[in-house]
Amino acid sequence: MSKELIYKCEKVLVEHPKVSEAIIGVEDERWVKMAVAYIVPSDCSISFKELDRFCKYHD
Repeated sequence: MSKELIYKCEKVLVEHPKVSEAIIGVEDERWVKMAVAYIVPSDCSISFKELDRFCKYHD
């Protein structure tokens, strides 16, 4: 996963109104395509489904 793509993903995540911070980390060098997003919610009612839908339909 390129640094540019990681930056774009982090930018989209923090645009969600219930996310205050986000960082993408690559878990294992052998699985470069596998990344994990760590978020700090600004509203604890956020769900994975809500965030997933937001990211899928983000312009």
